[in-house]
Amino acid sequence: MKKSFLLSCILAAAFAVGATTTARAHEGCAASACSSAEKVAACADNGAAVDMDKGGAAKENVAEGYKLGQKVPNFTLKDSEGKDHSLADLNKDKIVAVIFFNQSCPFVQEMESRINAFAKDYAAKGVSVVAIDAGVNNKPEDIAKKAKTLNFPILLNPDSDLAQKFGATRTPEVFLLDKNGVVQYHGMFDNGEKGAEANSRKTPAQDATDALLAGKEVAVKETDAFGCTIKFKKVADNKHHDAEKKEKKS
Repeated sequence: MKKSFLLSCILAAAFAVGATTTARAHEGCAASACSSAEKVAACADNGAAVDMDKGGAAKENVAEGYKLGQKVPNFTLKDSEGKDHSLADLNKDKIVAVIFFNQSCPFVQEMESRINAFAKDYAAKGVSVVAIDAGVNNKPEDIAKKAKTLNFPILLNPDSDLAQKFGATRTPEVFLLDKNGVVQYHGMFDNGEKGAEANSRKTPAQDATDALLAGKEVAVKETDAFGCTIKFKKVADNKHHDAEKKEKKS
């Protein structure tokens, strides 16, 4: 009797916690309202369902992506002002930090000032920082407004194709390319507010950059990126867009 009563209490408590987490996820939990644990569980994708299958594009729609040691092909995207930025220009005798970015994401907001400082401090050292908004939940005019406050451009990838080529799924997520455009680091920018709460903040992206600038091997080449899931444009929409392109060409 006691055992069954205790078991029923445990199940009821677990259900209550799960219901609260789900409710917060769908309500769009503000960063200030979440503890670190809750932010990961309920706020990770800024209000949409946490599972990508319920939120943005389904997991099977995300490409495997560029691997460590692989050269990234040239690409060109427009910024919020309509100016073209190509990887070839960014990469000219420079290291490039490609950061998948979402200004609405609480994880990005928490790291934004540090990413901005990194971009400013490392520009003179031969490092180009570029953010890519590959989701569908920010308006171009809002991105343009945000970009004016930053030391790096935000490029638009509204059809999400480049993010899928990189295999990016989170914001912020960093791909560090050497001067030859080869991926030398992939993962988190830093370990976020958890680093401030622990003994010290880990900065793997910056450490990898320092190693490349010094001509040394990157010690930690890959970490687990964490943050908001990218709200990919639906693959069905992309196929429709491709079909329209073909019709126009013909």
